[in-house]
Amino acid sequence: MENAPITIDFDHYKIYYITSATKPFPAVISCFRGGVEVGVLRFITLGQKLQGPAYDGTKITLDYPIERFSDVHTILMHETPLSLYLAPERHWGGVTTSQLEPTGDMETGTEFFTRISDGVLRALKEMDSIQHREASVAAAPAELPDDLK
Repeated sequence: MENAPITIDFDHYKIYYITSATKPFPAVISCFRGGVEVGVLRFITLGQKLQGPAYDGTKITLDYPIERFSDVHTILMHETPLSLYLAPERHWGGVTTSQLEPTGDMETGTEFFTRISDGVLRALKEMDSIQHREASVAAAPAELPDDLK
C-alpha cells in the first residue's frame, strides 16, 4: 500500500541553529536512530511556504514555522520514546510519542526538576560567594598601607 502511514522511531537528535543569508532554513533538527539519520525537521521563517512532509525511502522530512522551534525542542528534551510520523494520503506528519503516555506523567520531570534545583543551588552559592567577596572588599581599609603604595 503506497499511501500507508510511515512511522520511524528515533533516539537522538542534533540541532543546527543557523545564521546565513544564503541558507533557506534558520534551524534544522536531524533525528537519528542508532546513529543513522532517519528524519529532518526544518524550520522556516515567516513568509516562506511550508513544503509538504516527505519520505525519500530512508528518512522523513517535516517543515515547521520557526515560531514552533521551542515547542518541538521541548518535546524532544522531555518526551521518550519518540517517532516521526507521516500520513502521505493526508499530506501531514509530525513528531509523536511512540507509545501511550499515562496522564499526569512526565517521565523526565523528576530529572528535569533535579537539574533545575541543582542549577538554582549553584547560582545561589555563586551569588553568596560574590556577596562575600564584595563584603570583604567593602570592609578593607580605604587607604593602602604604606608598604603597598
